[in-house]
Formats: sequence, C-alpha cells, structure tokens
Amino acid sequence: MSSVRFNSIDLFRFVAAFFIVVLHSEFNGVSSGAVDVIRQTTRWALPFFFMASGFFLAGKIDDDGRIRFKSIQKTIIRLISIQVVTSLVYILTEWMINGYLNFKLKFLFVGACFHLWYISSLIIGYLGISILYKGNKRWLIGVISIVLLALAIFADGYDKFFGIDLPYSPFRFLLSIPLMYIGICVSGIKSLKKEIILSLLLLGVVMQFFEVNILKTNFGLPIYDRQFVFGVLIVALSVLLFAVNFSIKDNILSRSGMKYSLFVYLYHPLIFLLSKVIFNRMNSIDVITGLYIPVWGFFITLVIAFLFSRKLNPVFRIINGEWRIRS
Repeated sequence: MSSVRFNSIDLFRFVAAFFIVVLHSEFNGVSSGAVDVIRQTTRWALPFFFMASGFFLAGKIDDDGRIRFKSIQKTIIRLISIQVVTSLVYILTEWMINGYLNFKLKFLFVGACFHLWYISSLIIGYLGISILYKGNKRWLIGVISIVLLALAIFADGYDKFFGIDLPYSPFRFLLSIPLMYIGICVSGIKSLKKEIILSLLLLGVVMQFFEVNILKTNFGLPIYDRQFVFGVLIVALSVLLFAVNFSIKDNILSRSGMKYSLFVYLYHPLIFLLSKVIFNRMNSIDVITGLYIPVWGFFITLVIAFLFSRKLNPVFRIINGEWRIRS
C-alpha cells in the first residue's frame, strides 16, 4: 500500500469529518424534509471511518495470517487515552456551564458525550479482530461480521416488519468489528474500474433513500432517525473502494484529513455549543443561518486544530490522546 493511496483515504477522511459535523447539526429554521435528505446524505461517514481503520489494520497482518497484540498495542493505548481526555474535557465544560460535575459510571465505557461511543467501539473492533486473527479463525470473523451487520440493519427498522422492537444501540456499538473487517478485505482490491464503483455508489444512494421512505410509509419511522440501512453500508463501501483504487498526490485537504479529522470528530460539539450561544442572541434563526452553522462549526474546529498543532502542540497532542506515545 503506497503513501499515494493513503492520500486518497486521508482526503475522504477530511470529507467524512465535515459530513459528521453536518450530521450532528440541528439545522434550526430548515424544513424537516430538507433535514431528512441532508442527514441521510451524511450517514456513510461514520461507517467509512471504521472501514478506513480496518484498511490500515490490514498492514499489521503477519505472514502467518495473524495480528499480534503488540502491533496494535499503541493504538489501543491511544484510544483509551482519547476516551479519558475527551471525557474529562466534556465533563469540565459542563461543570463550567452548569456549575456541577456530571460523572456517570458509563462514561468509562462510552465517553461523556453522545458521539464518543465511536472510540470505545473502535477499541472493541481492534481487540475482537486481533483475537480472531490470532486464533487463525478468519472464517469465523466473516460469519460474525455478516451476523452483526444483519442485526444492526434489522434493528434500525426492519424488525418492525416482524412486529418486534430490537434495541439498536448494542448492535451499533459492535459495528466496528464487521466494518473494520470490510476495510481489511478491501485492502486487497486494487483494480476495480471507476464505472463499477460509481454504479455501486449510485445503487447505494438509491437503496438508502428507498429503504428509509419504505420504513416511514409502513411504520411511521422518522427518516432522520434511520442510521444504518443497507444502502448506507453500500455507499460507505463505495467511497472506500474509490479511495483505495484511485491515487492522488499529497495536497492540503489530504494532509488536513490525516492530521485533523480526529480532532474535528472529537471536539466539534464544543463549537456547536459556542454557536448556540451566538445565534440564540439573534432575534430569529432563518434557513440561511441554519444551513450556515455546520459549515461555520467545521471551519472553526479545523482552524482551532491547526492553531493548536502549530502553536500549542503539547496541548494538541494531549487532547488527541498522545500524551504517552508518539505517532
């Protein structure tokens, strides 16, 4: 795997980070129909991040087909550090705003903010896949991946066809394992034609919107709340396939994706908090303002990440979980 191909993945990391910010925006003043379309358009971003992690994990597979724990030890330590540091940041932020420390036991497992479950899920993904690879049971990873993907999709709305109501969150939390495994598998695909990938992407988009509308029509399930229908999986896979099969030269966007996409993911809710303070002072929030907030939030978070990395690098490293290891 060449660094040129890494540039492609890093570029899409940059795009995915922006889409995550868009996904988590409130869009005050924007029509519900437009918000539904916007949110569904961004749903591929988080699965892509999982798949990209799996893609790079493939480089740690030994000649005997195993993944040694030593090869992922630093990554695990960094992820744990990230979970601890970011949770402290959010707990202290709430304390400064509300005047009390809100600490719950679950924060040790899923983080102190709604989006930090992703970090814990990544840890589970790395550990689960490495254990199965160490036992030389790749066939079992495939079976487990198919089952977990099916359960997550099923629990996100399809369970209603059978008159049951499965909880989605537990299966979402375990999605790191199948999605990272897909990334590992994609690392060996290097010669797909652009037409095939674009056709797959189009299929995924059409399926995604067809699925969410069917679920809304039949069961009244809100479109904005559908997180992982089958089309989303196909779109995320298509984006990764495009990144892997088409190389680009190093550029400012790919470098930003490599250096700052994690920071943007971890800390963009803090910028949203600031934006609420600013815009709530306005007499009204119109459609233009509602659409502007995610762009503004992404840009400001990116600028802060850049300034921290250049002017306050020790702080930047700590809040990115790098207080013990160096990249």
